[in-house]
Amino acid sequence: MSATEEVAIILLDRDAIIRHWNEGAEALFGHAAADVLGTALQALIPPAYQRRHRDGFAAAIARGATKLQVPEGPVAHLPLRCADGAYRRYPGRQVVLRDPSGAIAAVAGVFTRTVASDWFVPSLYPVDDEDGDGDIVVA
Repeated sequence: MSATEEVAIILLDRDAIIRHWNEGAEALFGHAAADVLGTALQALIPPAYQRRHRDGFAAAIARGATKLQVPEGPVAHLPLRCADGAYRRYPGRQVVLRDPSGAIAAVAGVFTRTVASDWFVPSLYPVDDEDGDGDIVVA
């Protein structure tokens, strides 16, 4: 696995449409970039979490920051539908990005297969990794 495959980077526009999906996201979630670019991230979120995600995303855009972009803050274990149809959670952070004028341009999500020791803080979501492989499966 290359260094780019170890970190998934997903870039969403202000409407939560996927605008960037790197090799790491392909490796972690199994979806080819060509299959997800231009689609709403909501399509990859389990139905039970869609309202929470939609409301949280809108709040982050309105406030200009996420709760997950400060180093001492919690990491997300956001459940996403992988290419094999399973919903899995991987640790990650999201940050609001601004253009040169200061306007909100996008939200970046960065996810890894495992939690680095300096990222280990309480999650916003309950975590259950029964087999210890880092894949946290949503029932």
